[in-house]
Amino acid sequence: MVSTAGLATPIFRGNSEKRMVALTFDATYGDNQTEPILNILRQNGIRATWFISGIWAENFPTLLRSIFTAGHEIGNHSHTHPHMTQLSTAEMSSQITNATRAIQRVIDVQVDMFRPPFGEYNQTHLNVAAGLGYRTIMWTIDTLDWQNPGLDAIVNRVLSNAANGAIILMHNAAADTPQPLPRIIRELRLSVKITFSFLPLDFTW
Repeated sequence: MVSTAGLATPIFRGNSEKRMVALTFDATYGDNQTEPILNILRQNGIRATWFISGIWAENFPTLLRSIFTAGHEIGNHSHTHPHMTQLSTAEMSSQITNATRAIQRVIDVQVDMFRPPFGEYNQTHLNVAAGLGYRTIMWTIDTLDWQNPGLDAIVNRVLSNAANGAIILMHNAAADTPQPLPRIIRELRLSVKITFSFLPLDFTW
């Protein structure tokens, strides 16, 4: 995505006029909670967006196929999960393209969304990603599940920040991720009356 000023900009939220949110999961370091998460999503009829690093695709090709065949959306999370802002433009480009190649060797799917590791970005990175044809996707709600704060903390963080078009960040390798998911899904559907959708959530530019 490129703004009218010719500079690429990150996406933090979808269309604020539509009552929908997106669940997203970053996968880099381990298989950990992937299968429990997939089971919960399947049981609730939800398809999410998974941002996959190249090394994760190489280390867990069977799980990547399971994610894809379950109907989930796939994004790029760099190849080796570096601090992108510390790289040269050539290294930035290599991180993105190598990750996509690793993903495509497993599932042969077009990838056009990129989430920077650690949520770190600068204008150079944004322009490099856009030049390669990628939208840089951030998030609206960080569950901080990687800190393992417990079920209630994760649920409360999501529900207290729930809004139209919200992008929810979670991780596949965090011990505390699966347990809150059913409650988050139930509360958002029943109490907040928000449905779940793929990215890009009908983004308005």
